[in-house]
Amino acid sequence: MKINRYVIAISIIVLVVFIAINCTSKRHKPNMKTTHVDCDGGQSLAAIVAQSQKYTRIVVRGGTCQDDEPVVVTRDNIVIEGNGAVFDGRKSTHPMIIVKAKNVVIRDLTVTKGKYGIVIENGATAVLKNVNANGNSGSGIVVGRAMRLPSPQQNPQQNPTGTKPITLNQSTDNPLSAFFNRSSFDMRFVKEARADSNACHCLEQVFPDLVNVAFATLCGTVNANDNGDNGFYVNSNSTLEMCGIVNANNTSIDFEQQHGLTVQSGSVVNIHTNATLLAQRNASHGIQVIVDDSKLKLLGMGQLTSNNNQENGLFIGIDDSDESAVECSSDQMGQLTLLSNGEVAVGGNAEEIEIPCWESE
Repeated sequence: MKINRYVIAISIIVLVVFIAINCTSKRHKPNMKTTHVDCDGGQSLAAIVAQSQKYTRIVVRGGTCQDDEPVVVTRDNIVIEGNGAVFDGRKSTHPMIIVKAKNVVIRDLTVTKGKYGIVIENGATAVLKNVNANGNSGSGIVVGRAMRLPSPQQNPQQNPTGTKPITLNQSTDNPLSAFFNRSSFDMRFVKEARADSNACHCLEQVFPDLVNVAFATLCGTVNANDNGDNGFYVNSNSTLEMCGIVNANNTSIDFEQQHGLTVQSGSVVNIHTNATLLAQRNASHGIQVIVDDSKLKLLGMGQLTSNNNQENGLFIGIDDSDESAVECSSDQMGQLTLLSNGEVAVGGNAEEIEIPCWESE
């Protein structure tokens, strides 16, 4: 049987294209350029970051950095290694670090005395490892927009008292955030670019591109303490993945809306196996999950504790139309403990709580 030569030619072309695509799609370790910053010697961290190109590792030589302008990351694939340095805003009125790019890693750095500590803006993706965002006048770490949206007005029914702990067992069938399908973080770059390739073990996949939504991951130990507003503020349909030990303890008596963690406006926070979120001694709620069906999810063996807050340990939703929720995966057992504060309030009517994966002891 005679084979049409055009069919053979087309087959060869298809084969060549297939091989080319597979070869070029294989991701190799990027060629990282390293730049050092000596803040104690008078160099500016903000200036060095502004001058850096893609695939640059910026290594701070410890000490204290003080800049009159915020550090603004506008190029993708930037790593900032603080080596224990302190970035001191000296009571500035601007955010200390603003991330506007994708695949940004910030590690081993303390940011303090700014308007906000770190802001990961809509459209940006970042990993924060061993970072402290303490003593800022606004929120410590913001994922989304750096503005506080109105919180619901409190009334006595929204603040029940009690000290009985609540244990959380898995029973829901949707352990993974739907936002995974809309996120834009390339974990392969992070594993290749940073010194510690095991820093974020809980995320190994590549996320498709996403516009106008922020995506961040917390690894190691991340603290957002003693800030004037929220410790962590996730808003505007953004996603925050917790993969390490996360502390949110904000005790200032000058701010009535001071919460450990606020998940707002359609956003999602996932607490992964071996991760722990501790929200305690906050001037308002330990954790609030509100507005446009926001979600807080315990995945696998994730742990969440909210203790000794002035108002509720957990506040969910603002009214009957708000389907914000706390959820847990069904295959393993996470745990939620609420002690020595108001326990849980939902939409102004704490008597109508129906969260099937919780069991009161």
